[in-house]
Amino acid sequence: MILAAVTINAAFNSGIIDTAVNGAVNYADAQKKEQITFEDLDKDIQDIVKQIEDYNIGGNNRECQKFCVK
Repeated sequence: MILAAVTINAAFNSGIIDTAVNGAVNYADAQKKEQITFEDLDKDIQDIVKQIEDYNIGGNNRECQKFCVK
């Protein structure tokens, strides 16, 4: 019992618990930012593909059928 009390007291007084909580919060924030970044990137890529389709880049010529965006 004494050992448990000393261990718990040491954990709280040394800041281990606070560090772990802050790490979890920072990790969650980083995940949210990363998700937003990926969503923005996906939107940009979709916009570029749409523009390529609108301008008919690559067209339907025979030389381009294998490699061009359709």
